[in-house]
Amino acid sequence: MYGRVEEASGEQIAQDFCPNAVKPVKREKTKYVPPVSAKERARTDPASMMTEMLKTRDTSGVISEMLEMEASFPERMLDAALQKEIVLGSEQLECVVCKAAVRQAHSRVKEVAKTPAFKDKWQRQALVAEASTHICHGKDRERLEIGYYPTVPGNPPEWAADYYVVKHGGEFKLKKGKASIATMKEFIKAVSPPVQDGAASDAEDEADEDFEKSRGKHEYDVMRQAMIRTACKSAIDHRLDTEDGDLSELLLEKREEPAKNAANTYCQPVCSRPRSSDEL
Repeated sequence: MYGRVEEASGEQIAQDFCPNAVKPVKREKTKYVPPVSAKERARTDPASMMTEMLKTRDTSGVISEMLEMEASFPERMLDAALQKEIVLGSEQLECVVCKAAVRQAHSRVKEVAKTPAFKDKWQRQALVAEASTHICHGKDRERLEIGYYPTVPGNPPEWAADYYVVKHGGEFKLKKGKASIATMKEFIKAVSPPVQDGAASDAEDEADEDFEKSRGKHEYDVMRQAMIRTACKSAIDHRLDTEDGDLSELLLEKREEPAKNAANTYCQPVCSRPRSSDEL
């Protein structure tokens, strides 16, 4: 190329040199994909199948309403007697659920201690606001707000999976850990209406190996999640805008103290509330 400077122009040299020096880009041919109708797509895609079914069969909107109810409030699909037990259990568990939730929120704001010293209180508060406002919700809160269904019906907080609920002597208790099959069967028996003499409940009839897929297991999971979710929202979400319910401010003040200190302070008004069940 440089040896031709005296005998050729720059434009001619470029025309001769560049096509050989720079390899052309090979363009891949895109394959033509014929359009697929909604009916054909529904044969292999479950989501499309459901959409197509609702369009053709759910003319009254009843099925859509039931799906929405199951996704957002699965406890409302249970028998009326079990729904009453959820209301009672949520009230009785408010204090202990409040403390468990605040401890979880406290553990999420430890990173605030590493924030540079020049950041003022308001900047720090913004860092813990998400922990305060999301602690009673699952990971799909934003999806629910834009109309999507949650991964877990009801969108309970993820930390709720570390707890189970029992009922003894008319009182609901929150326990740390996983419930055994025997515990779940005993719970379903305790909250279900009494059966006739000599008759066994559905939960008692189920063999242990079949219980995981039984109606009793489903009812237990729905009730456990609903009680924890409802109690948490009552104890925390409904107080966030009140004078004594600013959880973000409290977490900032007590971020270097043990979590139980923050939990005891924040939940004291909740734990001292009179319960309607105590008046019965």
